[in-house]
Amino acid sequence: MEDIKFWAALDFDKRLPHVLPEFPTISLVKPDVVSFRLNGGNKLFWLIEIDMKKEVLGSTSLYIFEEEEEKCSTDMAHWRSFPGYSFVPSPFTRYLDQHAIRRF
Repeated sequence: MEDIKFWAALDFDKRLPHVLPEFPTISLVKPDVVSFRLNGGNKLFWLIEIDMKKEVLGSTSLYIFEEEEEKCSTDMAHWRSFPGYSFVPSPFTRYLDQHAIRRF
């Protein structure tokens, strides 16, 4: 998928920030689908899926740092924190090995 088509797929949903996608993760169920995180700033992160074969945007989900209706205690704040640098650790290139995923 070329970058122009990637950005065109993201532009389909006007809510998404136009920022460099981070933490690519290939779906083990749908190997043509790659999930990314978009950092929208102000502690807002989008989790998106792109179907690389069809070149279309899949599901999108907004991660909000803190629920508006529910305030958490300082003890729970550590667990709810989402700094981003440790999100979805994945050895991306491991999935590119032809023997990593076998279809039956």
